[in-house]
Amino acid sequence: MSERQREAVMSFGDHLDELRRRAMLALAVPLPLAIIAFLFVNHLRAIIELPLRTALTNAGLSDQMQTRSVTEMMGVDLKLSFIVALVLSGPWIVWQVWKFVEPGLYDHERRFARMLVPGSFLLTVAGVCTLYFGLLPITLSVLVQYGLEDRMREAPRPVAPA
Repeated sequence: MSERQREAVMSFGDHLDELRRRAMLALAVPLPLAIIAFLFVNHLRAIIELPLRTALTNAGLSDQMQTRSVTEMMGVDLKLSFIVALVLSGPWIVWQVWKFVEPGLYDHERRFARMLVPGSFLLTVAGVCTLYFGLLPITLSVLVQYGLEDRMREAPRPVAPA
């Protein structure tokens, strides 16, 4: 056991305090980011809707969106702002988890985790780009075509009583 680890021995209560502190720090970034994202939610929604509008237009349909209740758009906007905040603050949350786990590792184990935060940032960006530019257009196109085929099928006509 190294000198640093002998000094860093913590009781169960100390571990809980550190976990609570790291959880509060991890939540300190997503909540303000969600508020900021909510201020720009119209722009974010336009970006998110673009692949769907393209798929609808390519299928020869109107790209007009509709809501079915008065509160639906508020709910969509809140969900969108929270999701954007979580995606943007993902590396910060990973960093806080790392700072909680780090004291319990040996030096040779810490060495492998030095790329954790930059790697999590790069993987987050790669995942979002893959979803938005690759998977989302294909998926929406398939779903729109499936909906068109479903509408084209003739519904069975009820048999008139004799």
